Amino acid sequence: MKNLKNTSSLLAVLALTSAFSSLSYAEEIQDEAFSLLADDLKYSQSGTMVTAKGNVNILSNRGNLWADKLTYNTETGQVIASDNVVYENEDGITVFLDSIELDGEMKAGVLKNIRVRLGKTIDEGPKLAAEEARREMNGKLSLKRAVYSPCDSCDDDDNLPWKIRADRIEYDQPNSIVTYEGASLDIYGTPVVYLPYFRHSINNEPLSGFLPPRFGNSTRTGFETKLGYYQHISKNHDATGRIRLMSDRGAMLGLEHRIQTDHLYSNIIGNVIEDDLDNTWRSNIVGQTEYVFKPGTRAGVNLNLASDDTYLDDFFDENPSHLTSTAYVEDASKEHYYAATATFFQDQKPLSDDDTTAQVLPQFMLERTFKFDHNNTNTFTASANVLSLHRSKGTSSQRIVTEFEYRDIKFFDSGDKFDFSANLRTDLYNIDLDNQSTSGNEGLYGRFLPLMSIKWERPMISASGYHKITPMAMAVLSPRGGNPGEIPNEDSVAYELDTSNLFDTNRFAGYDRIETGPRIIYGLDNQWGSTTTTEWRAFIGQSYRFFNDNDLPTTGGAETKASDWVGLLEAKPYEWLSLSSKFRMNNTSIDTRRMDNSALIGDTNDSYISITHSQLDGGPEEMKLTGRYIFNEKYSFEGEIHRDLNDGGRFLNTEGQINYTAQCYKLSFKARRRGFDNRNVPPSTDYLFNVELLTLGRNYE
Repeated sequence: MKNLKNTSSLLAVLALTSAFSSLSYAEEIQDEAFSLLADDLKYSQSGTMVTAKGNVNILSNRGNLWADKLTYNTETGQVIASDNVVYENEDGITVFLDSIELDGEMKAGVLKNIRVRLGKTIDEGPKLAAEEARREMNGKLSLKRAVYSPCDSCDDDDNLPWKIRADRIEYDQPNSIVTYEGASLDIYGTPVVYLPYFRHSINNEPLSGFLPPRFGNSTRTGFETKLGYYQHISKNHDATGRIRLMSDRGAMLGLEHRIQTDHLYSNIIGNVIEDDLDNTWRSNIVGQTEYVFKPGTRAGVNLNLASDDTYLDDFFDENPSHLTSTAYVEDASKEHYYAATATFFQDQKPLSDDDTTAQVLPQFMLERTFKFDHNNTNTFTASANVLSLHRSKGTSSQRIVTEFEYRDIKFFDSGDKFDFSANLRTDLYNIDLDNQSTSGNEGLYGRFLPLMSIKWERPMISASGYHKITPMAMAVLSPRGGNPGEIPNEDSVAYELDTSNLFDTNRFAGYDRIETGPRIIYGLDNQWGSTTTTEWRAFIGQSYRFFNDNDLPTTGGAETKASDWVGLLEAKPYEWLSLSSKFRMNNTSIDTRRMDNSALIGDTNDSYISITHSQLDGGPEEMKLTGRYIFNEKYSFEGEIHRDLNDGGRFLNTEGQINYTAQCYKLSFKARRRGFDNRNVPPSTDYLFNVELLTLGRNYE
């Protein structure tokens, strides 16, 4: 094989290597280094013609060229490469040609029967093929009577899973954008969709255009087709319009708008439909908008609104107990937190009355911490909470809560840790009753509650460092009472003792109810594992109060002097296995009153099985199984079973989905059965089918 290096007579060949990256002239590349390899290399007697034959290979920094034959006329500057021409440029674009001819200005003319591989190597990436092609003055490659597909052909282009045929295709290499005119989408050679104008990115970068459709069928909504259009406004700003066509319910229109800058974040989604079931307009809006003035200072709105109580369940399989929308402004640092909020609630429960739902208009929260050392172990905190609750029908109220707390944490060489706290809280309530109310007391009411607590714990570590035992105890001293009946309970309805709040001085949520009276709390924590990983853990604890407290709910776990036992068991002996059990047991009979168990086998990012079981004494008992199994690179299955173990063992939700990923497309099929009703939303069976054509950009979601 003959080798020729750095010969000026082959400048035309370098122009060839430039033909698919930019328009270049010979004088721009005279200093480029290249090599020419061929089985046979000859010069004419006049020296004006160079001919290379057999396994011609040109290597340069701009790319590589292969051909069976190449000729160069030194007088006219004409270069002809023929027979099995393959060129791969520095950006990974591979071009297959029957032949190519360059003129005296070293520019490629019309290319015949061209095939272009848009990948990192000669064997990867989507393909373009055309009867004719030329590079335009704007640097884009223009192809006539062309075909685009990322599917491997196996020497049978007519049997591709999918391809786009077009009268004209334009390829913008710097931006990786393909544009079509007069195109059609073919599935296994059969045209299925006409596309008069269409464009997409081959690397899934955001680009304006139609989104792939989705199809489904439901006994509740009928046959469904989801279509969408994505508008790419800028790299941090876009909008998506959607239409969901349902044979039994009509057409739902949706719009999503997103923007994110250095200071602003916004994502708002709205949907509306005229429901064919009862000819009523139904809608919802959900989203968040936030503006950050500076680190720690922000203002925003969180929206979650629906036209009626069952709209979200009917169309989106969401069944929340209530919806919350909040406007807020905050300023925070390590030493302070100031906030003002206004909240609108929509009660979604059956028989709820919007007129009796309390609305927070407004709420102010102020907190300031003063530090007396650099370790944050000696602090004084002053806080205030000002709230106005309004109802169209029923009791409205205004509340001012102030709280002052001194805290001192001490560490000793023995390993003992003492956490001392002294707290003083004062509350003032103003109660307003509307004219329709028949019970309750109007007027001003207040309370005053001092509280002191001290908590002790002492970690003890084995010589190997593998086992750590931490006994802990806490004493709380405060006067009894403090929950007068005239103060309405708006935000402290929830109370349940568990391991997360065992050592809290007040386990009520909110401010309207408080725990009072002297009490002690104790627990024992056992952990086994390294300094960075806990492999086993066992915790158990209890609280004991010296007087009965009738303000505590009878099902919360602390209604008697000696509370229920609460505990936690955790195990992670292997990376692929995690077990957990949280429980609450009767303090005398040791009967289980609450238990939450979970097991995870595998990796949630790969194949896995997750099992959860929840039981509440006198309440619901449910089990949920979710999982995914990846058979290979192409096939995977995922599913969920959610069962109510009390109500005759009925299945609340059962679904399974199989996914197939091919070289150029993805398919998924989901079957789902909902086994319960919610007022006007009956049980249903759904079938959803989705096709995603790879390299066509953003998917529906």
